Amino acid sequence: MLDIDHFKGFNDQYGHLFGDLVLKNVAQMLEEVSRYDDIVTRYSGEEFCIIVNGVSVEELQIVAERYRKAIEALRNTCTLTKTNVSVTVSVGACFVSSESDIILSEIIEYADQALYKAKNNERNCLVVSNRRVHRRI
Repeated sequence: MLDIDHFKGFNDQYGHLFGDLVLKNVAQMLEEVSRYDDIVTRYSGEEFCIIVNGVSVEELQIVAERYRKAIEALRNTCTLTKTNVSVTVSVGACFVSSESDIILSEIIEYADQALYKAKNNERNCLVVSNRRVHRRI
């Protein structure tokens, strides 16, 4: 799960058209950075969900951090004020082994909890859920 930090502030300060531009730029960058098997979706509002397949927990951290850094490097220009605005995201991730029979809503819940921690920390960071989801017995 990935959430644009302080998104409401972009809309309030620069207008909703600029907020839409930020959303489009973030979505485009996520697509550009994604690997062949990654699934990138807009989840709601300023949240995105990315399914990263075929990685270890260590590789998940590397891939998620690559997404975060790519967004941080974006410069969005407000045409009205000619202002360059940097955008950051908070990322919450949950590792699930390929043998797991966990349902998608639970994965989203764990990732969302990690995202909540990232937003409560300092934002512009990655938190990986401390739950390692494996096959249920």
